[in-house]
Amino acid sequence: LTRVMPRLPVPVYTAKSQKLRAELVQESEGGTKRALIIGINYIGHSQGQLGGCINDANNYKSTLVDVFGFSEDDIRCLTDAEESDDSSTPTNRNITAGMEWLFSGDLPAGDN
Repeated sequence: LTRVMPRLPVPVYTAKSQKLRAELVQESEGGTKRALIIGINYIGHSQGQLGGCINDANNYKSTLVDVFGFSEDDIRCLTDAEESDDSSTPTNRNITAGMEWLFSGDLPAGDN
């Protein structure tokens, strides 16, 4: 069973939000942009199973790519979706590796 999450359209911005978006994009230009996104629904847990966390993670990823100009290669998304492989599930090992990747390499001054 494969679920396809639809990409949300980029929202229409008001003048105030367009100004804020322009400021945020300008601040993020000129450096290496990376993101680690984690979405855990606790699928299969009888108590505490959540809904929407994986969808939220996918929406954050779309926003980073579509609005803030991130490359998909610079985003790692860890979820407990049924179709996730061992390297993209949010285990302690994968989260630690993701954090190491996030801060790895020689980052020039000003990189976030």
